Amino acid sequence: IDWWTGYPQQRSDLAEVFAQMKNPPLIITGDHHQAHILQLRDDQENILAYEFLTPSITSKNDDRLLEIDVQKKQKQLYEHNPHLVYSNTNAHGYFILKIAKEQVVFDYRYTDTILEITNKEHQGPLLKLTQDNKLRKHV
Repeated sequence: IDWWTGYPQQRSDLAEVFAQMKNPPLIITGDHHQAHILQLRDDQENILAYEFLTPSITSKNDDRLLEIDVQKKQKQLYEHNPHLVYSNTNAHGYFILKIAKEQVVFDYRYTDTILEITNKEHQGPLLKLTQDNKLRKHV
């Protein structure tokens, strides 16, 4: 997984830009096909940015691995990525993004299966980013 390790200068340049901003920016992507939430921090633990990754709807991710291997990988991800707040590498789904003046809400939803046509899904984490730049988990 490419967690900026291959781009140290670009990461440093972006961190400098983010540090000058009034509020941490939200980075929203889905290119890993996995659900991740990161609080990017500087050396003084100031929040520089938030990164939200949506899982894939049907593209492959770690769903092809045995559950024990998924758990092992999850443990390693948290150990080696201090910015990681949430991770789900083997679920399929999406998130609903609601933007309001007082908060931004990320509502993760996961499908029960991609192997058959169904409208069944289950609730993932519900997170709120408030005006004071605090990330609060509600599920």
